[in-house]
Amino acid sequence: MLYGGGTGFCHVMYGADPCRNDNGKMVRRVWSETRERYAFAYPAQANAAIAKIAELSARGLDVYVATSLMRTDAWRSKVQVASLWCLHADLDNGVISPAYEHLWCAVSTETSGHHHVYVPLSEPVTGAEFEALQDALVRLPHVKTCGNDVLRPPWTPNFKPTVDHDEPTQVWWVMRRTMRINPRELAQFLGVDLDNCKTGSATASANGQQPYDGGPINLALDPKVL
Repeated sequence: MLYGGGTGFCHVMYGADPCRNDNGKMVRRVWSETRERYAFAYPAQANAAIAKIAELSARGLDVYVATSLMRTDAWRSKVQVASLWCLHADLDNGVISPAYEHLWCAVSTETSGHHHVYVPLSEPVTGAEFEALQDALVRLPHVKTCGNDVLRPPWTPNFKPTVDHDEPTQVWWVMRRTMRINPRELAQFLGVDLDNCKTGSATASANGQQPYDGGPINLALDPKVL
């Protein structure tokens, strides 16, 4: 559903040891990408990716998958997104309007009313098209998401409630659509003009920063880089 007919690397990661920071926000002391990386060539190693998800989940870890394929197995950054076959959003208010139900695949992720929603496309879109469709889509759940986001796969436990000494909750399908939506038909439904959408890339960095273009890097602009 996420990757369609694309090729690239499926990145799987996990979080562990959840806790609350000084502001009361749930954070994880362990994030796998800081110590090890699990990336699988897609579609050739799709079964291996599924096996890794099952293994990590069985170990009591919070498991995530990248929502888009990456060009490399070494890094999961916005500029490495290989192809965009699926729109997605993180819906906190739990309201999916009946007018939009034919668009969604939905996975309930933790407490009541929290869902991850997906709109699988019949063909890949460009970065600019992805941004235009995604901007229109996320106005519905009011959450912005990017091409290199990670979300929980269904049928894995969610261990966030254990921070408050509750039992893990199960991630499950709320509704599942088998039909992929034509991007042009979706654009018409959402009121998006794909022929005149702004030039851009779904891999552009936030806060006005531009993606790396292959040129020299000025480390003076980011003294944290070692």
